Amino acid sequence: RSWGWSSMMSGFFNSRTLLYLSCVTVLAACQVGQKRLTLAEQIRGIDSEQEAGLQIYGLRNPIVTDLMSQALGAESRQDYTKALMLLDQALLIEPDAPDLLQQRAEVKIEQGRWMDAGEDVLRSIDLGPKLGQLCKRNWRALAMVYTNMGQRLDADKARARVPLCERTRPDRF
Repeated sequence: RSWGWSSMMSGFFNSRTLLYLSCVTVLAACQVGQKRLTLAEQIRGIDSEQEAGLQIYGLRNPIVTDLMSQALGAESRQDYTKALMLLDQALLIEPDAPDLLQQRAEVKIEQGRWMDAGEDVLRSIDLGPKLGQLCKRNWRALAMVYTNMGQRLDADKARARVPLCERTRPDRF
C-alpha cells in the first residue's frame, strides 16, 4: 500500500469534513473586504433601501452642522466619548433638535448604554417628524434598545412602526 499525500489525508478527513472546510473557505473569501456594519449604521440604514421617501430638512446653525460632522468622524474612529462631547455641545445650541438627540442615542447604543439611549430616542420621537428617515431611525433605534433590554413585545411594536414612516408622495386632494 502506498502512503502518498492523498491516502494519508483520507485517513484524517472524510468527505463531509472536506466539504465543510471547502464551504468555510468559500464563505471566508466572500467576506474579505466586507465591513461589518456598526449598530448605529444599521439604525441609519447604511447599505440598504432606506433612502426612499419624503424628507424635509429645516435650517441649521452651521456650527451645529460642523459639530455633528465632527461627531460622526469621532464615531467612525470609535471615539464615542469625543462624539458624545461634540453632540452635547451641539445640543447646547439647539436643545430641541430631534436629529441631534437621535445621533446622540445612536452613539450611546454603540456604548451599550441602553436606558440612556432609549431616553434620547423617545425625546427625539416626541420632537421629531412622523415621516421620513429620522422617523425610521427613531423606531429602529427604539426597537434595538428594547431588544437589548429584554423587552421583546415593545421591540416588536417599535419595529412595526418603521414602515409607517414612509410616504413617497403627498396625498391628493
